[in-house]
Amino acid sequence: MKKYFLLQVPLIIIGMILLIYLPSGQKHYAILMSFLLWNLLGLDWVSEQKIEVDK
Repeated sequence: MKKYFLLQVPLIIIGMILLIYLPSGQKHYAILMSFLLWNLLGLDWVSEQKIEVDK
């Protein structure tokens, strides 16, 4: 659970940058991308830990 909170800070920053630079009709993509990257990075982190445990 702690790893998701560690990933949250940089992804919130990325989301804020996307909100600033995306056109007004595409602002919802900033939130979508933040959630998508948060989940992908979290799953990658968990899978790497499982590989290390298996070794």
